[in-house]
Amino acid sequence: MGVLVRISDGTKFPLSARTLLGRATGSTIALEERYASSEHARIRFSNGAWSLRDLGSRNGTFVDGERLDTGASLKLAPGQRLGFGDPEATWLVASVGAPHIVATNVETGEVRSALEVLAVPSDDDPRLTVYADEQGRWIAEDEDGRHADLAKSKVVSDGVHRWRIEPPAPDDETPMPDVAMTLENVSIKILVSRDEDTAQVVLRLRGVETPLEPREHAYVLATLARARQEDATKAEAEQGWIRVPRLLDMLRCDENTLNVWIHRARQQLAAAGVQGAAKVVQVRRGYRRFGARRFELGVLE
Repeated sequence: MGVLVRISDGTKFPLSARTLLGRATGSTIALEERYASSEHARIRFSNGAWSLRDLGSRNGTFVDGERLDTGASLKLAPGQRLGFGDPEATWLVASVGAPHIVATNVETGEVRSALEVLAVPSDDDPRLTVYADEQGRWIAEDEDGRHADLAKSKVVSDGVHRWRIEPPAPDDETPMPDVAMTLENVSIKILVSRDEDTAQVVLRLRGVETPLEPREHAYVLATLARARQEDATKAEAEQGWIRVPRLLDMLRCDENTLNVWIHRARQQLAAAGVQGAAKVVQVRRGYRRFGARRFELGVLE
């Protein structure tokens, strides 16, 4: 993930794929520098690298004390020091990894980021979950399964605060692997110990198995997968839906804990490289179900 650090106070700012820096309201990163312009500079991720471009600012953009030509772009590297409107550096390029999802609290300025699945206001209170659906559209899903299309508006509410969401923009020039691991083509094996104490997810693609670390949230997937397996004779659209109160009783937990476990299960699959991992648990008002079609249940020895 690309990250800038404000040198004055050490605050870290994750970079979205297209980051506007300036004094204007609505800038991705708001500049407080006295000589910065309203729309001062832009940072963009393309061809696997971050580049900085001055947008015709009055007082210039500086990298390690050297002024960029107006309209010129420069590839960023870790350790570079940036100045906006003044050659004195006020920002540090901390890292230059690929972009993540970035959410900014409109009221407080708090910034959160994640690779494939992002929860706001926090991982421990996932009122909204941001991810890409099967068509590649970035959406924000609430606890009742309602979806907000981020292509229509990047500002969404978690019920208390509003968040501006910047999804990672796909880079058409970046080479993609021959076979991507998606929720549609990967087979998920869920292993549960005989005492029902431990559960583990194993991913299988083209004959290669990838075991994930056993986690508490894997038992939620096992419970939902069992329900879907029991409904195998029903129409696909009706298989495996469990009412939330019943699911809470089965898991012996409260609703917030359930939401946290679901979020962590989605995150674990996303971290393992599964595209569309958020759909491993599908949500509709008052119900939850296991979302993968290719799965099996087994015993963890």
